[in-house]
Amino acid sequence: MLHIDDFIQNLFFLANDDDPEVRKNICRAIVMLLEVRMDRLVPHMNIIIDYMLQRTQDADEGVSLEACEFWLSLADEPVCKVSPFLLLKCFILFILHFDLCRRHLNPT
Repeated sequence: MLHIDDFIQNLFFLANDDDPEVRKNICRAIVMLLEVRMDRLVPHMNIIIDYMLQRTQDADEGVSLEACEFWLSLADEPVCKVSPFLLLKCFILFILHFDLCRRHLNPT
């Protein structure tokens, strides 16, 4: 984990790649980092939240579903349990985008 900051910067560099597989893998990587090194993501959380909001609305279903995983993982983090404001913000964002995720899973 010596190069985690470089890894995070490279994720940001690739964030708007045209390839949906790249965007999907960026979402997965952020979720994994959230679960193991949240402390390294905290300084970038505003950027990450904005990015995940965009990806939740991505035209590619796989990307938007991976972005939904971020909100679920974030809500499980201790910082959300400690900070009611952050938990409320996560909850509101999740509710706003839940319907989009549900429509992707059940297009009927």
